[in-house]
Amino acid sequence: MSEFIHLHCHSEYSMLDSAIRLPALCECAVSFGMEACAITDHGNLCAAAEFQKACREHGIRPIFGCEIYTCPDRRLQDGGTPHHLILLARTQEGWSNLSHLVSEAWISGFCGKPRADWGLLSRCRGGLTCLSACLQGAVPEAILRGDMDGAREKALRLAALFPGHFYLEMQRTGLPRQEYVNQRLMELGESLHLPLAATNDCHYLEPDDAEAREVLLCVRTGKKLSGPGHLRSGKKNLFFKSPAEMAEAFADCPEAIANTVRIAEECRAEIPSGKHFFPAYPVPPGTTPEQEFRRIAEEGLRKRLSEKPSGPPADETPYWKRLRHEMAVITRMGFPTYFLVVHEFVTWARDNGIPVGPGRGSAGGSLTAWAMRITDFDPLEYGLIFERFLNPGRSSLPDIDVDVCERRRGRLLRHLRERYGENCVAQIAAFSTLKMRAAVQDAGRALGMSFQERTRLASFFPSFTHHRRIADVIRETPQLRDMAEKDESAARVLAVSLRIEGLVRQAGIHAAGVVMSGGPLADRVPVMLGRHGERVTQFDGPMVEAAGLVKFDILGLANMTIIQDTIDAVAREGRPAPDLRTLPLDDPAVYHLYSRADTDGVFQMESAGMKKYLTLLRPERFSDIVALLALYRPGPLESGMSQEFIRRRHGESPVRYPHPALEACLRDTYGVILYQEQVMQIAETAAGYTAAEADTLRRAMSKKKAEEMAGERARFLRGAAERGFDRKTAETIFGQMETFASYGFNKAHSVAYALTSYYTAYLKTHYPAEFMAALLTAVMRQPERLAGYLARCRERGPEVLPPSVNTSLGVFSALKGRIIFGLDAVRGVGTAAAGEIVRARKDGPFRSLGDFLSRVSLRTVTKRAVSSLIRCGALDDTGESRESMLSRLGAAISRARLHPARGAGLLRFLPDYRPEEERPGENTPGPAPDPAARLRDEKEILGFYISGHPLDSLKGEAARLGCLPLSALSSLRPGAGVRLCVMVSGLREIRDRQKRRMAVAGIEDQEGYAHAYIFSKTYTSSVRNLMREAAGSALPLFIAGRTEKDTGEEDGGERPSAGVLAEQLLPFEEACARSRRPAVIRVPRCLVTPEGLAGFREVLEKFPGTIAVCASIPGPDGDTLLRLGRIRVRPCPAFYETITIWRKAAPEDSQAEPPLTGKEAAAAFAAAGMPAFTGRNGKNSP
Repeated sequence: MSEFIHLHCHSEYSMLDSAIRLPALCECAVSFGMEACAITDHGNLCAAAEFQKACREHGIRPIFGCEIYTCPDRRLQDGGTPHHLILLARTQEGWSNLSHLVSEAWISGFCGKPRADWGLLSRCRGGLTCLSACLQGAVPEAILRGDMDGAREKALRLAALFPGHFYLEMQRTGLPRQEYVNQRLMELGESLHLPLAATNDCHYLEPDDAEAREVLLCVRTGKKLSGPGHLRSGKKNLFFKSPAEMAEAFADCPEAIANTVRIAEECRAEIPSGKHFFPAYPVPPGTTPEQEFRRIAEEGLRKRLSEKPSGPPADETPYWKRLRHEMAVITRMGFPTYFLVVHEFVTWARDNGIPVGPGRGSAGGSLTAWAMRITDFDPLEYGLIFERFLNPGRSSLPDIDVDVCERRRGRLLRHLRERYGENCVAQIAAFSTLKMRAAVQDAGRALGMSFQERTRLASFFPSFTHHRRIADVIRETPQLRDMAEKDESAARVLAVSLRIEGLVRQAGIHAAGVVMSGGPLADRVPVMLGRHGERVTQFDGPMVEAAGLVKFDILGLANMTIIQDTIDAVAREGRPAPDLRTLPLDDPAVYHLYSRADTDGVFQMESAGMKKYLTLLRPERFSDIVALLALYRPGPLESGMSQEFIRRRHGESPVRYPHPALEACLRDTYGVILYQEQVMQIAETAAGYTAAEADTLRRAMSKKKAEEMAGERARFLRGAAERGFDRKTAETIFGQMETFASYGFNKAHSVAYALTSYYTAYLKTHYPAEFMAALLTAVMRQPERLAGYLARCRERGPEVLPPSVNTSLGVFSALKGRIIFGLDAVRGVGTAAAGEIVRARKDGPFRSLGDFLSRVSLRTVTKRAVSSLIRCGALDDTGESRESMLSRLGAAISRARLHPARGAGLLRFLPDYRPEEERPGENTPGPAPDPAARLRDEKEILGFYISGHPLDSLKGEAARLGCLPLSALSSLRPGAGVRLCVMVSGLREIRDRQKRRMAVAGIEDQEGYAHAYIFSKTYTSSVRNLMREAAGSALPLFIAGRTEKDTGEEDGGERPSAGVLAEQLLPFEEACARSRRPAVIRVPRCLVTPEGLAGFREVLEKFPGTIAVCASIPGPDGDTLLRLGRIRVRPCPAFYETITIWRKAAPEDSQAEPPLTGKEAAAAFAAAGMPAFTGRNGKNSP
């Protein structure tokens, strides 16, 4: 045993107060010859399970501790400044007590910090060792106040609480007041016969990490290292000192060093693992959980088979054989209770109006889950494998993912707490870390680097990374290394960033994870409180499972809310609502929607890339949707698998199978190994693997462990030889399996997502207004997404009507095929006011402003809210002009307050009823509103444009100049060149480090918002004047620049948003005049006829000019681009509007027309008097 053991160490889980990583801490302890080490984070035990794992890997013993906060009464909100106290778990009882104490400090003592009082300490003291802590401890604090009697009293009280296990803690960190305290502690120890213990309050491992720790403190407080607001810790010696260094520091008190070894020898607590603790599921008297599980599964399968849309299967034998096999495996592995619990809460949710998804993940491969109505699709019908979900050869817990309505998820969690106990249910913690780009941004901010400089520096680092670190980027980027060599501040920022990258930033809550136990959770894992008072485990998901608790994934999915809101809206209209569980999956109209990529709001199908592949694949059956969800991922896209699948699907490439015996496995995917289940089926067919062995092979292939793969290869070749495969073919098949296993997707997951996608596509196809209203409601608090969906509605329908106090609900709603804007989405109104307006409207429509004011509560519907409603047109139904209503609003409100009951009663229902205060002429129609003024008001009050957009008339010219919508920026790689047609929504001018002007502009178009960064080189006086003019008006701008993933200054990089580094800025009109780019007109295939092209030529001749024209026509291999030889036009809003009118002559369904080759299209145009030649041909044509 080493001569000294560190007993007071803060890990990164002290969150922005320590730079110590757990593996590095263990390595350092081993290098010093220490057999044990302690962690004592501030107020939590979040690191404990991970620390135990790291210690076992390094061959040392963990000591679990916590630096808790104490106060006289934890239940009082104002209990004074809490003091610190170190507690270490000495025994298993000590670990249990420490877990309970820390948990209770959060649950009943939280006030800024989790606090414990003397009563809680007394109740949970068994098996614990106590140290008096640092200068913020109660004993040292009394000493610093000169209150030695108080220090003595507190020391004796703690000694009585922890008899034989209380130590006066001494530190030598170089502070004069610390030396004073140490002298008094030694005096106290001698007079009270209390032992001493030496610690170093470690917050970093090496002395060189001191600055990194100071930067972390700045990140936590939002201050700068050199700024007046930052309170430096004043300590430079809080590093992980060697035993020799500690012995030298405490040469005058060797017993304090020796006692650390004594304490460490006594601390033998462990976090129990290896056993599963299930919730206590109640079963009927005389019944076991296994019997109840079997009964529900068998009864469920009988009912499922009788309900199949095609009728009960002719041969039910495969179903019952599979069910008996699965139940035997589940029972043998001890998981019936798990299935019963999931069955119970899924059934309860459905019975109580909480929509539940069809299933997700590998659980879809379980027939038992389908029989118990946990999932909603038949695994035998889709060729799904049970062992992909639950392999009897592995000891891992089952993992059933359940999607529920996002809005109603809280009700389900409340049900779980009521059924299983408040202290037996919690959500699971998730810890966010300092990603590479956020680390650079935060370090730059703390070290005083200018916004321009740190933005430039951070631009070298991608926002999202796959196993790449700051050091990797520096090594791969010569320009970055050159910058660090020439710029001392950049080098300093990078040096600090390397030290803080990957450290825990804050604790959050896992989006889906819920844990339940048969007893108080604190018996197994410590808990804390979330931001809204919810109970949360202090361990993350893997560590919770390692502690033996069972995790349930219950994800609140917005799409489930949208689906249910759509169905409810249809039912409210008196129309028969669809039953999605019995919905046929062969609706041609739905597949036509997929094929034309009209998939905004359709689950998993909204991205630009996915829309591109939808148009290429042209789905015709449900299996196409399942396949596409598996294909649209980095591996298949980068390997060319996606493109090969599509070519084979359309008969453009031959379908080949590695061996005739594998045709049954690969027929549905045209010979392409697409799903993980196919890898397993090939192993079974070709080499005689069992399903469990095949799943083990699949996992080995995905992990790519050389030694394991060598054994599996030999086994596969041997089995294949026994089944008549020659060695070369077998090796080829194994190689293909090995390649595709890393790309292969879980088919069960793909089927589940495809079902949810189909449901949303079906609802959008047949109930477009109701679906889009539900979608708009779901994104009502997300202005960027709301603006994008409203733009789609303006372009493709359904029509969105402005808000109205007589027809709008609080949320978006549908009425006769149109969408009515929700009152709650109007700025300045709010949920309560919207509800009050809807309530008051039950007595009849509002006939005038006075009638409206006399019937609503003016405490809830404020003057500001009424003004907003008038300006956005919500009171236009009254017939009075907005200007008139605004001019007399104050007087009208005063009259309504003087006569609050005026207008009430039965008189309101008389045909000629008018409130007294309405004088003739006050509600007469005013002049027609100015469209520009209406758009400005909409923008100000609603946050976006609804009746139109100032850029709508420029859409055609924006396309000619190659401008992208802002919504497309997030899908581009950083540094990609872009052109934009935008308006300026905000402008912030700042100074860089050289005091030069630069600017950050908020920009917007019809589909979204972004930031444009204009550095000093570009921000010349002319650009500055242009931007100031644009910020105060609706002047359209042309911006050319490069994409930038903006991590956001306010949140430290946790929510990436799109941004642009602007390199050229012009008035859009000037950019159009300068550009000689041709106008690209999309010509529907069905209009490439003599009559259609004659109309097209007529339109072109109406607008003679100097700009060439290209026609884009759908072809068999992407779009064909034809350049019209002699025709020149003058592009303008009227030109594009006329083109739109001509294009509307196209039949709605143009899919029936056979595609044209480039030569065929050119010939058709030539025959119509428009000689053309083929330009580009391919998928990326404009």
